[in-house]
Amino acid sequence: MPMNRRDAWGCAVAILMLCGYARADMLYDEGKTHWYAAQYPDAYQKLLTYREEPYGRTAQVDYMLGTSGCRLSNRRDWGARVLRLMLYNYPLVEQSRQLVRRELDLCLNGPATLGSLAQTSLTAIDGFISAGASGNGKLYYYTDPQKNPVSTYPARHKRNIPRETLLARTTPLGDGDTALSKIKKLAPGFQVAAVGRFIVASNSGHSPESMRKIGAQLDRYLDFLVRTYRVALPDRYVTIYLVPAVQQLRGLADQLHGLDVNAATIGYTYRDDLSVVAVISGEQIGTLFHEFFHLAVRNNFGDIPQWLDEGIASLYEVSAFYGDTVLGEPNWRGRVLRDFWSIRPTLAQVITSEWFPFDVFEITHDTDGFKDSSRRLAAHMATGRYFILYLQEHGVLARIYRQYQSRDVDVVGDDVNGTAVKLVENALGKPIAVVQSDFEAWFVTVEKDGIKRSSTSGQIIEKELAPAPVADATNTTR
Repeated sequence: MPMNRRDAWGCAVAILMLCGYARADMLYDEGKTHWYAAQYPDAYQKLLTYREEPYGRTAQVDYMLGTSGCRLSNRRDWGARVLRLMLYNYPLVEQSRQLVRRELDLCLNGPATLGSLAQTSLTAIDGFISAGASGNGKLYYYTDPQKNPVSTYPARHKRNIPRETLLARTTPLGDGDTALSKIKKLAPGFQVAAVGRFIVASNSGHSPESMRKIGAQLDRYLDFLVRTYRVALPDRYVTIYLVPAVQQLRGLADQLHGLDVNAATIGYTYRDDLSVVAVISGEQIGTLFHEFFHLAVRNNFGDIPQWLDEGIASLYEVSAFYGDTVLGEPNWRGRVLRDFWSIRPTLAQVITSEWFPFDVFEITHDTDGFKDSSRRLAAHMATGRYFILYLQEHGVLARIYRQYQSRDVDVVGDDVNGTAVKLVENALGKPIAVVQSDFEAWFVTVEKDGIKRSSTSGQIIEKELAPAPVADATNTTR
């Protein structure tokens, strides 16, 4: 049977997408090969070009770029800055963080031209894992300080699934029938619907009308993110998997992505097949808004710092549409901040914190329950979310986001923390000490009176909190 025009167009788009990925992968592979061979000028050139490709900003790429630059006489300072920024830009596990620090020390203290990388540095790259490289695990806690915190470890790979297999699950926009067919085979028993650029697959008993409503809200949310933050996604459908409970989420994570996720995880994203998996039993989809932000920004801002990534994602987990604009609203994190007010971090500490400022390992081994490290982490995350809300209300959030996105390593220089704070000070037109006082007074008012809007909104987007999971023995291992 001859192809119709729509099918032919879909095939053409698919081929272009695959070719685009292939070209980018070739750049990466060539750069990595040069890096392994200690051909640092060639590695630097290839990887610097690859970094500008979609999803090119990764910890692995910056590690190879930084260590290459350190071994080039005219790029040594630049290489050191790249490595220093890595500690701020990426959610590295502790082993990777130690490796970056060691290479940074060598770069700063070694001779003008360093020797080839040590074998341990070469072999580490393939296991160079950050907590958000592909599957985003979430740190999740309950708001009752009398209960133990529930922490999640970054999602771990139980088995590798080839990238080609993951990419083959995606479908170019405009070929909804093919997309639906693929997802029905991947998730048998799920109800599946195509809405805008989303494929919604539910095992939570959603009606077709509810699924269309969820898809329409996500499509509207994506339009807002594109306008406001200039996010970019491939021209392919995003798949949203909805499950009724954490147990089903863990099973689906294993089935689809070969992931082992903690029993407290209520949502995660997987970049390579453009998917979001979340515990959603009704129409409260704040978790989807939160997780989808992480997925959407990674195309052109893979090195987004923690306070912006988690802060903005958590901003929209409880939000409302005002025309075509989405505004975050006060939420349950305000109670966390109020309860832990005496141990809250300063705004400067929030802005300059490295990813996961408290070790997840320490918290999962918290034998005393909700002790100091857990309380401080809860206070940190709540302060970050409410500071983002403050920036939204002062009309500078999108501008700050874009300024961070366009940072140049040479402009940042050696003072990563000072530069980060200065960006916020310049946007608000006042020093951070004054911002601190203003924020504290604003928070007290918001907690008492809420935020008054000049117009009415549609339905509030809420976050559906999962019931407390049963204690998981895997919490005690790393």
